[in-house]
Amino acid sequence: MLEIVLCEDDINILNYMSKTLEKIIKNSSMECKIILKASRSEDVEAFIQNTLGPNMAFFLDIQLKNSKYNGYDLAQLIREKERALKQKKSSIVFISDYYFQYLSMGYNVGAANCLKKPVSATVLEDCLRSIYEDYLLLDYSQSKAQLLHVKVGHEIYRIKPEDIIYINRNKTTRKTVIHTISQNIECSDTLDVIEEKLSDTCVVKCGKSYLVNKERIIKINENEKTVYLDPGNGLEAVECYYGEKYKNFIVEVVRSAFNKPGIG
Repeated sequence: MLEIVLCEDDINILNYMSKTLEKIIKNSSMECKIILKASRSEDVEAFIQNTLGPNMAFFLDIQLKNSKYNGYDLAQLIREKERALKQKKSSIVFISDYYFQYLSMGYNVGAANCLKKPVSATVLEDCLRSIYEDYLLLDYSQSKAQLLHVKVGHEIYRIKPEDIIYINRNKTTRKTVIHTISQNIECSDTLDVIEEKLSDTCVVKCGKSYLVNKERIIKINENEKTVYLDPGNGLEAVECYYGEKYKNFIVEVVRSAFNKPGIG
């Protein structure tokens, strides 16, 4: 989850940004949440000192009126706290009426972006998506649990291998369809690319057109070269076909790895 902090001294702009970002998040697959919106730097300072987490994005107005700090000062506090905690850097986005004047300041603290007011919904969405993509890549590289990342248009899906039932190639659209316990996702990645991404997981290849979750195999029919998979939620078993050269492997999965002797 990417957690977002907003700091803007103009209440109207603060509310606009909050509502716009919430709408963007709601209409996307991005796992984000606004956890603080403030008009005073003191509120953000207290948050930094007491609550700063590893997956954060800060949208900071540089010129904060009637506040102890400006946005640049807050960015420096964020970096100091991160160094003290030895945690990864948060994404910082500066917002200002004077865009070019503050570009160098942004570079100094490793800001992700600097947006000029007024900020349109399109610019906000592009900025958030860019930050979120970077967050996913860093989160994936540091995570012990392997996740499958697929991009569909502007959306990025993070899928747990154990939630996958099977994956096949749609002969009509020539796209890859990932069937999970909650939804079907169609993407442009080839089966070979998906297989490589899922190496060393529970999802394995059982034929030219199929990848299956071996932990969901409940039985096979050797005569019809069919694998039966449990989709969960009490639903009827799903059938997939396996290639002849994968027969011994599939049989071994059922007999040995999962101790299921019932081969149909």
